[in-house]
Amino acid sequence: MEIKDFNIECENLKIEENEFSKGSFAKVYKGSYYGNPVCVKVIKKDTLIDKESWVFLKREIDILKNLLNQGHKNIIRFIGIGEKDSLLFLVTELINGGDLGNILLDHKFHIPWSLRVKIAKDIAEGMEYLHLKQIMHRDLKSNNLLLGKNWTTKSNYHPFIILRIINIIIINIFYFLF
Repeated sequence: MEIKDFNIECENLKIEENEFSKGSFAKVYKGSYYGNPVCVKVIKKDTLIDKESWVFLKREIDILKNLLNQGHKNIIRFIGIGEKDSLLFLVTELINGGDLGNILLDHKFHIPWSLRVKIAKDIAEGMEYLHLKQIMHRDLKSNNLLLGKNWTTKSNYHPFIILRIINIIIINIFYFLF
């Protein structure tokens, strides 16, 4: 299956050499798209093993393009997907503040109650937005919550979180915030 209708022009996508993070089926890099900072998840096509996976992927990308591109302050903005050779490039806005999971593990940092409430409110507003769009996140955990300017919490939602080809679903409840 070709990804010709997805909107990332790979010749305008620049990817830094050092990987930002690594998952079981993809590597994540900082990059730029038309000079704007972005986050790029690089996926090898051979991890999408059958036609059904490709069809499901395309449907999920269409959902993102139609619904999430409208934007919400607590959901990472999906920019698009492109392909070159044997690779797919999933591009989102870049959030530089790190993830909530690492902040919570940093014992040198105390999160005041007012900030805990703000973070919980941001998470709830982001999930409410997705649920109003009939979308379930299915991997809500502290490592998928990125912190932006003014401690704004954004959910790292993208189609690979809800792809059925990923059989491991992690559900975390934010008891550790309180």
